[in-house]
Amino acid sequence: MAEKPFQKNQSLLPDHPEEKFSVLMRSLPGMAYHRRRDEFWTLTYASEGARRLFGDLAWEKIRSGVTCLGNMVHEESYPHVLESLERALARKEPYQLVYRVNSLLHSDRWVWDQGEGVYDEKGHLLGAEGFVTDFTAFKTMERELREEIGRLRCREDSPAPAPVIPGIIGQTPEMMAVFRLVKQAAASDAAVILYGASGTGKELLARAIHDQSPRRNGAFVPVNCGAIPENLMESEFFGYRKGAFSGADRDQPGILDKAHGGTLFLDEIGEIPLSMQTRLLRAIEGGGFSPVGSREIRHPDFRILAATNRNLEEWVRQGKMREDFFYRIHVVPLHVPSLKERKADIPLLVSHFLESLPGTPPLGTAELHRLMAHDWPGNVRELCNVIRRYSLLHSLDLPERGKAFGVRAATVLPACGTLQEQMALMEAAVIRKTLEETGFHRSEAARILGIDRRSLYTKMQRHGIGKKESHCGNFSSQNK
Repeated sequence: MAEKPFQKNQSLLPDHPEEKFSVLMRSLPGMAYHRRRDEFWTLTYASEGARRLFGDLAWEKIRSGVTCLGNMVHEESYPHVLESLERALARKEPYQLVYRVNSLLHSDRWVWDQGEGVYDEKGHLLGAEGFVTDFTAFKTMERELREEIGRLRCREDSPAPAPVIPGIIGQTPEMMAVFRLVKQAAASDAAVILYGASGTGKELLARAIHDQSPRRNGAFVPVNCGAIPENLMESEFFGYRKGAFSGADRDQPGILDKAHGGTLFLDEIGEIPLSMQTRLLRAIEGGGFSPVGSREIRHPDFRILAATNRNLEEWVRQGKMREDFFYRIHVVPLHVPSLKERKADIPLLVSHFLESLPGTPPLGTAELHRLMAHDWPGNVRELCNVIRRYSLLHSLDLPERGKAFGVRAATVLPACGTLQEQMALMEAAVIRKTLEETGFHRSEAARILGIDRRSLYTKMQRHGIGKKESHCGNFSSQNK
């Protein structure tokens, strides 16, 4: 009588338990492993499936016992993998990871890694054991599906399309709400106040309101109120006549004259001193103004748009802003979300910035994870600066909050010069470094340096440190 097939197959297996285990490991479609808990998570055991995943050369290194986690995981995925692995093991939880690996067989191979920690009788972590299998086909299907969904969305006929402003990047609900309000505000001539942190793109939105308004053919005049010294505000806003003061060798039109027929954008309006608020309010409400050194009353026609990162109602309560001035500019409030409030827009913004930097390598999954996890105190401006540094250095450098800047004297001091000259150079270097580390978030930079914002502006002007050094266009496709 012939033997049953099952008995034949069973008889082919070796009798020794260790040999049976070895045959089983060789037949697995992936790689079983054990990693020792040391500084490098050294691989102390790997089944022969590693040969099919990584190639013969890598398999020989694995067998020699010199392979660690960092050798296997692609550098773009490594920080995320290490953090996720150690976090799960610290909680004594199993882990499931998907990441890109270094393979000599394929340039873009992904794996699924599932495992758990190994602990001694006292609960101390000894290592990790798990199983790795090829996940590349699934990642390819995922990418193709995502692309197809994107194509279908582009073709989908929506009965009420979302109001998107040309040149401004954003698809989150928070930005859609801003776009709707911008379109509504553009149709009127009412004063609009944009609230938002530095670097969120308030000026771009103000310009969008102007560009879609009946005043689009007039001038858009942006003014940084915090950068104008108090003793020059009157002549800057109202202009002056020849001979009005020493150095006035010709008639000079003021900001209000330049905005005639268009839009006046007062950025950082909370920095206007009380004395100037009174005179500016009179001009805004139709009472007119006189250039310095003249009795002529001028009545310009312009629309007011303003922006601030301060709580102006609190400013009024503290007596730093006139109540009548507040109500004149606070007709349509528009709150611009910070980048951390709309992190889903980060991939779109990154893609936009990379398009403007030809030759820059794309960001990997792990790098995008880092960008999404960052706090972004400098908002879109800081993100743009980070991508520009990435374009130059080909490494993602995210500034750590509260980290000492450590400017070396040897890099900023001349070989000779007076003490005053060397101190001026040191001051300029510290200010520039602080601004760079905060993504040119001037309020944050002033706080770190222990000075007020107006003092920071004065020092920036003295040392020739301009806002243009960090201009990235925020979320606009145009540098405005």
